Amino acid sequence: MYTLLIRPFNVLTVRTLWVINAERVEAHKAFRQVQGERKYILHKSGSINKQAQPGVFGVNRQGGAVLVISLIMLLLMTLIGTSGMQATSLEEKMAGNMRDRNLAFQAAESALAAGESFLGTQTNAQLDALNANPNAFNCNGLDGLFPQSGTGCAVAQPIWENINWDANAVPYVGTMANLITNPRYIIESLPCRLAPGSAAGSPCVTRAYRITARATGGTAEAVVIVQSVIEIPI
Repeated sequence: MYTLLIRPFNVLTVRTLWVINAERVEAHKAFRQVQGERKYILHKSGSINKQAQPGVFGVNRQGGAVLVISLIMLLLMTLIGTSGMQATSLEEKMAGNMRDRNLAFQAAESALAAGESFLGTQTNAQLDALNANPNAFNCNGLDGLFPQSGTGCAVAQPIWENINWDANAVPYVGTMANLITNPRYIIESLPCRLAPGSAAGSPCVTRAYRITARATGGTAEAVVIVQSVIEIPI
C-alpha cells in the first residue's frame, strides 16, 4: 500500500525563483548582444576597434606623430632664439664701436680747439720769436711744433701719420671721461701767403699753420684724426 506525501506549496518561493530565472535570462541576452556587437565591429573594421571598447583590448599603440612635431617645433624655437641672441650681440658691438668713435671724435675736436686757441693767443712778435727759434718748427717737433711736411725731415711723410704721438705731441690738459688717454695735437708751419696780385718775393701778409689732433675713445682701436688750417694776419 502506497502512502502519498504532499509537501506544502509555498507561493512566495515560486515567485522568488521566477524572478531569479528572469534576471538570468535578461543577463544572458545582454551578454549575447554585446558579443554580437563585438563580432560586428571586428567584421566591419578588420581589426579591433579600440574606441568602441576602451580598456577592453589593452593599451592603445601610439604612432609618435605628436612627439616628432614637438621636437620640430622645439628645434625651430631654438634656432629663432639663437638667431635673436646673435643679432642682439652684433647690435651691442656696433653700438659700442659707435660710442667709442664718437668719444674719440669729441676728444679730437677738443684737442684741435686747444691748438687753435694756442695760436690765437700768440702775438706776431711771439710768432716771430718762435720762427726764429731753431728749436721750434723743426724735425724734432719740440712742443709739438713741426715744419711743413716734406721739408727734409727724416720721419716719413705725412708727419702726423708717422710721428710718436706720445713723445712729440702736445697733450690736452682738460679733463675728459671714458678715454684711455687724453688727446694730443701738433702744429705745422706752412708757407706764408702773399697779397693777391703780389710779385714773388713780396712781403707776406698772413702766416699759415696746420693743426692736427689725434684722439682715441674708450679703446685703442677707435682712433680719430682731425685737422684745420689757420691763417694769422701779419
